[in-house]
Amino acid sequence: MSQPSSRLLTLDAMRGIAAILVMLYHLNAAGAHVFASGYLAVDFFFVLSGFVLARTYDARLAGGMPFLEYAALRLIRLYPLIFLGLLIGIVRAAGQIFIHHPDRMTGTELAVNIVFEALLLPSPVDSFIAPLNTPSWSLSFEVAASLVYAALLVKASRKGLAAVCALCGVGVLWAALAHNSTGFGFKWQDLHWGVARVGFSFTLGMLIARSHRRAVVQSAWSFAPMLVLAALLAVDVKGQSRLVFDLIVVMLAAPLLVWWGAGLNPPRAASGVAAWLGDVSYPLYAVHYPLMFMAGFAAKKVGLPPAAWMPAYATCVVALAWILDRLYDRPVRRLLTDSLHRVRLPRPSLA
Repeated sequence: MSQPSSRLLTLDAMRGIAAILVMLYHLNAAGAHVFASGYLAVDFFFVLSGFVLARTYDARLAGGMPFLEYAALRLIRLYPLIFLGLLIGIVRAAGQIFIHHPDRMTGTELAVNIVFEALLLPSPVDSFIAPLNTPSWSLSFEVAASLVYAALLVKASRKGLAAVCALCGVGVLWAALAHNSTGFGFKWQDLHWGVARVGFSFTLGMLIARSHRRAVVQSAWSFAPMLVLAALLAVDVKGQSRLVFDLIVVMLAAPLLVWWGAGLNPPRAASGVAAWLGDVSYPLYAVHYPLMFMAGFAAKKVGLPPAAWMPAYATCVVALAWILDRLYDRPVRRLLTDSLHRVRLPRPSLA
C-alpha cells in the first residue's frame, strides 16, 4: 500500500547499515579481516546525499531561499558531529604525543592539523587529508559538494548535470585504473581524484531525485536493497577483479540501490528499526575511527585479544552513536537552528 510519510525509511536503514559496515571495515586496520569492500559505502553515501539534497532543496532554492541560509542549515546539520569527531581525534593524537607513540605527530603538526580540520580543509603537514579523524575527508567533500550544489548545480538542467556526471565519471575511471580500485581521495596524492569521486556520485544522486517519480510503497521488498547493499560491502575481491567489482558498485549498483530504496518503505513493524538505523548512521560514522584505535590500545594494555575487544567496541560505539544522536547532535542542532531563525538573512530582490 502507499506510504504517505515523507521520510524514506528504507534509505535510512541502508544508510545505517552502510555506516555500521564501514565501522567494521575499519577494524581491518586493527587486525580484523571483515567487510573488505566496506569503503565503497562512501560512494553510496555520496549518491544518497545528492539525492536527498535535490529532493529536499531544489524547490526551496528555486523559490528564493538565500544561499547563506542554506549554507548555515547544512553546516548546522553536519558540523556538530564533525567537530566532536575532531575533538576525539585530538585526544588520541595528544595521547600519542604524551606516551611517545612511534606514530605520533609533533606538537606543531597537531596544532596545524587542528586548525585545518576544524575549517574542513586538507592538512598541509600530513599525507592524509584529515589525519586526526580520517573519515572526515569524505565529510569535508560532502560539505563542499553541498555548497557547490546550492551555488551552481541546482540551476543546472538534466543535460548539464549529466555532462558534469559524465566528466567526473571519466575521472573516476581513470583514477580507478591507476589504483586498481576506487578507494581513493583521502590522501593529498589523489585529492583531485577524490573530487571526481564525489562529483560523479553526487550529481548522479541529483539526477535520480529529479527523475524518480515512483510513489513510495510499504512492502517487505524493502529488505531486498538492504540485503544487497550489505552483501556488496561484505565481498572480498582480489586482483584485477577488484577494479571491475569497484566500478560496478560505484557506477551501477550504488545508484540503482538508491533508486530502488527510494520507492519502498519497510512494513510498519520494522519502521522503528529502520528509523533507528538512520538516526545512528551519522554519529557512528563521525566518531568511530579515533575511538577504534583508542579502544585497541587500551585492550592491548590489559591483554584483551581482538576476538574479545572488537565485538565489545563495535557494540559500544553503536550504542554511543544512539546516545550522541539523542543527547548531543539533536539538541545542538535545535539550538543552532533556533538561533539562525532569529537572524534576519538577506533575501534576493525580486525587482
